Amino acid sequence: DAESELHAALCKEVDGYCTFPAVVTLDHDLESCTGLECQVDTVRTVELVNGFNYEYVRRPCVHQAFYEDAKIIKSRKRRNRIPRFMCANPGVDDAQAACCKNSRPERAWREQSYFGERVVFETAKARCAARDRFEMCIEPDSLNVRDCELGACENDGFYWADLAEGCTLQAKIREDGRVAVVHSQTSQENLSTVVDHVGEDTKSFFVVNWNDRSGLSELLGNCGTPESICTKTEDESCLCPVEVVSKPAFEASSLPTSSTEVLDLPYAAIGVPALEFKNGSVTVHTSGTVDIDAVFQVTDHTGKTCYRKNLLSTVFIRTTALSFLNPIHMISVAEPNVRDVLAETEEAINQLFHNTNTAPFIAIRMAQRFGVSNPSPRYVNEIATAFRMGRYSFAGESYGSGKYGNLGATIAAVLLDSEARDSLLDADPYHGSVREPLIKVLHVMRALDFKADPAAPYPILKNMASRIKQMAHAIPNVFSFFKPEFEADGVIASSSLVSPEAAAHNTPEIINLCNGLISLIKYGLVNCADNFGTTLAGHKSRCSGRKRGRFKDGSSGHLTFSMPEGDADSVVNKLATLLTSGRLNQHSRGIIKDSYLNAGPEEGPVKAQELIVTTAEFHTTGTTTKDGDDRPTLSLPPATARGYKATIFVMLAGGIDSFNIVTPHTCDNNLVDQYERERRSVMLSREEREKHVIDAEGQPCTKFSVHPDFNFVAKLYEEGELAFYMNTGVLDSNETTKENYREVTPTGLFAHNLMQNEAKRGDPFLEQPRTGYLGRLCDVLASKFGYQPGTLGINGGSVALVGNEAATRSPTVVNENGAKPFDPSNGGITRDAIALNAQNNLARSNVFGEWWSDRFNRGLNEVELFANILSETTLSNQVPDYKLSQRFASLAKIIQTKDDRRSDRDVFAVTMGGFDTHSNMKPRTSALFKELDNSLEFLKAELVEQDLWDKATIVLVSDFGRTLTPNNNEGTDHAWAGNYAVMGGSVKGGQALGKYPDDLTASSYLNVGRGRFMPTTPWEGIWKPVAEWMAQGDGLDPLTESDLRKIMPKYDIFKSSLYSWEDLFK
Repeated sequence: DAESELHAALCKEVDGYCTFPAVVTLDHDLESCTGLECQVDTVRTVELVNGFNYEYVRRPCVHQAFYEDAKIIKSRKRRNRIPRFMCANPGVDDAQAACCKNSRPERAWREQSYFGERVVFETAKARCAARDRFEMCIEPDSLNVRDCELGACENDGFYWADLAEGCTLQAKIREDGRVAVVHSQTSQENLSTVVDHVGEDTKSFFVVNWNDRSGLSELLGNCGTPESICTKTEDESCLCPVEVVSKPAFEASSLPTSSTEVLDLPYAAIGVPALEFKNGSVTVHTSGTVDIDAVFQVTDHTGKTCYRKNLLSTVFIRTTALSFLNPIHMISVAEPNVRDVLAETEEAINQLFHNTNTAPFIAIRMAQRFGVSNPSPRYVNEIATAFRMGRYSFAGESYGSGKYGNLGATIAAVLLDSEARDSLLDADPYHGSVREPLIKVLHVMRALDFKADPAAPYPILKNMASRIKQMAHAIPNVFSFFKPEFEADGVIASSSLVSPEAAAHNTPEIINLCNGLISLIKYGLVNCADNFGTTLAGHKSRCSGRKRGRFKDGSSGHLTFSMPEGDADSVVNKLATLLTSGRLNQHSRGIIKDSYLNAGPEEGPVKAQELIVTTAEFHTTGTTTKDGDDRPTLSLPPATARGYKATIFVMLAGGIDSFNIVTPHTCDNNLVDQYERERRSVMLSREEREKHVIDAEGQPCTKFSVHPDFNFVAKLYEEGELAFYMNTGVLDSNETTKENYREVTPTGLFAHNLMQNEAKRGDPFLEQPRTGYLGRLCDVLASKFGYQPGTLGINGGSVALVGNEAATRSPTVVNENGAKPFDPSNGGITRDAIALNAQNNLARSNVFGEWWSDRFNRGLNEVELFANILSETTLSNQVPDYKLSQRFASLAKIIQTKDDRRSDRDVFAVTMGGFDTHSNMKPRTSALFKELDNSLEFLKAELVEQDLWDKATIVLVSDFGRTLTPNNNEGTDHAWAGNYAVMGGSVKGGQALGKYPDDLTASSYLNVGRGRFMPTTPWEGIWKPVAEWMAQGDGLDPLTESDLRKIMPKYDIFKSSLYSWEDLFK
């Protein structure tokens, strides 16, 4: 109607003409309606008299999970489709009106004001009553809607019915106290089926706030007994009748006066009544009386305006005092849609964004990314305050909008605070950071005026992610390039500091980074001498004919910085300013000056640049002071005559779905049925479970199935060279139960970084911080037995290899492609680079700078050793085309060098990622399992050729197992215990150690929720027998309990239940 208030709002008249903008936002409720507008409960689309159409995007509704006086809504009869029903809130417009002639459901007609209209129950009833000889359908049978010709009923959803018997909502309660909603209506038996997500077998559980946990335990304990009002479901949950009681949270005589009182109310409000008045800092909105529809308005600590309903809605278990607050949601149960999903997701993000922990969390991460790895509490508070207030003031200038979360203010605080700017802090031995690898490459290109060749205006830096472990838009996983809590080895760790960027500075990355920078400085961007660049088409890529600083012959870009005129001191000082912010110490400047003078005026300036990019002051943000002594070079121990053993630790990173690695096959109980019922869409089919069937004694099943893609793994088990560890993982107490597990487990459960660390370290009480199982084992092997152990990471470091002794504090890391030499173009800078990173005066040097110099020199020693000895190694088998196979190939070559390295005991760490399968778990794990299986087969073949298969033990573990039950994306989520494997020629295989769960249902004493199973065997159950086997040798005593405590800080907690070497080895 052109005269209506709604038409005027959409018209947006200008100079007498309607403009009809594409989007119209109503800033207040319209006070009047005209004609048809007054007859509908809500609108979906609006057609204006002149033909314009608008879609109404309403504000999201907040629904309660439980409600009283529920009414049934049903789908209509359709050919070859079973009608569905559910119990709807009569006050919500969830369904259509359909009216039955003479109460006969087979003769029903829709009663709607517009296509697709939804109405509340009373509107539907009134419309039918107003129609001659019609009424709302009251028969239990489904409607046969007669006016559905020509697609009129497409997407029609549900229809209201007015059955004599009411619709019932029940609470389905799981052992962990989580609740799901179940709808039922007895008259619908054999007539229609309840909607899946509110049926009795629903898995849609959510957390509720119980008023009495002990009363809940009693209720669950008595569930299903004659005395209980609740019944057991097929999945062992407890189904209870409920009653909803709603009342005002505050009466008119005792209204809240502070934001704290209001923000504790559970229900948010979106719209507000028209009347308002102030009560202290609270604005009260009412329709005339302070009832459950009143709304309180306050401002929270972030400056956000918040609305809360004056409502307390409590769900009681009938005939008991047990209750919980009625949960809310924004997604309609009857008609879920993308709009509501986005609204609920946005609100969840808002809750996190405004959480009190968000500001300091952001502050620490920002400080770390801008050069302060260990920011002081004062600095963190300054940044967090700027984030919260949205404003930061400095030197009379104000930054930010004054709005919570403003990043302009936040970054201003990060960069302008004295902790970021004061050059005096450069002398603080604990201040600063190791710089990010990619930042250093870009620093050189910008400071020394990189210019791209016109033929390649957008230069390509190739393979950066694999070479230096960092490249823009190429993060390796959702956790980015390095963990903020990473504890580097050596002097940084011993200072109890963190250094995130150090995780990307193992020997291979250090050599690759320095080589790439040196080659860039010498030749520009070309494809030779470990350069980062590419050579232009039509030009040779060889570096042999190129000369230092002569940027010709096809470089795709080069550095154009012009050296200052004057003496060598001027040149070195200018470079020190550009590349180290002037922090380069005088001793190092002298070395670079001498090299500059010796090289002559043409090559000297370039050589000076090459040397500066090897210094600690370039790679870190602190200063160092030299004491003049050279660092010790790598010296090998005397040759050993003892026999050799190796442990290969394979971390399957991301959390492997191990419920499909071994699955129940032949069981005395109903474990197979439970597996199928709980796993559902992600279970292995019965056909898949028949491919590899293994025997297992002492387990709840006499036979298990091995994943069909684990052909080699199953073969090893059958041949007696592989043992499974069932239901194994991190445990911190031998009295852990599903009721107390959070209280007795200091390890942060279900988090990748925390649980993966514990799988490697086993030290949640920090008795031997920053060390791992295998590093501590090597400490004992060396100090007590005189073994000469090697600790080696393949393509990355691992805290599992770090020990307390000097020899094990910094494990060696070798790239999967072998060891590359430093400065492969032989530019004659190695001796000076070593001198630039000589021994520092530790009392007067920054720990990050000292760490760099130590790692750089040790890296040069390592690559020299490994480049020489690996050149003599060969492989006997074709390497499969997998990343893990490439890493195993590198490992197999290194094992060949045991005599050259004088090693009689080796521990290796290898990582295979990709197991974080939150979606499409089955196809993704199938590909991963094939890679793992083929790679293991290749590794065994190589070890057999070296006659070392019976001298090597391979341990496969993961961060954690995954949930038994699937999520909505055909994936599984973070859990706890998993099923793992130990293999080798000396392993007593063909057996399953640990204990597979004898109950896979939600009520299992091991199931802590969502199919997350508590371990029955701790990690120590693997490491104790492995440690004992590694220590064995002719005439040597076995490990004592004192030794085992050094290796496993939690040994005394579990010692009576741990396996010995005889249980796992032949």
